[in-house]
Amino acid sequence: MRTIRRPDNDAEDYISRFSDTGNWQIRPLPGAGEENPMKLITKKIARQAQKQYPLGANMETQLVVAKFFDPCSSWTWYLMNQDPADPDYLWGIVNGFDIESGSFSLSELERSKGPLGIGIERDLFFSPLPAIDVWRRLYKGEHI
Repeated sequence: MRTIRRPDNDAEDYISRFSDTGNWQIRPLPGAGEENPMKLITKKIARQAQKQYPLGANMETQLVVAKFFDPCSSWTWYLMNQDPADPDYLWGIVNGFDIESGSFSLSELERSKGPLGIGIERDLFFSPLPAIDVWRRLYKGEHI
């Protein structure tokens, strides 16, 4: 039996199996059509980000506690803080068309899928760094 992946017209992934009898069996891949299965914000990250929320946009006194990236583009989001009253509201540094600081939405990151159907991912090997250092390194063109 041979397994292949192919998108249908709705851009969902399917498994197609050609059995020994010559019949095709097509069924959705586990997780196909669902929101991004990666947990972007763990409880630990949420605690760290919410603790820093009163510090606002001050990069001198905060850490970047998480890094999110789009594997299909060069866009990267560096999380500094999260509103405890509205966990969808995130603040940090965004390296997209330009390097800037500002708010971004957790729900939009979770829903976003690139041209290959891959969602935004969290850098599992990222360790918290001072926000001002991240900002300066990005402006120098360094990879973080």
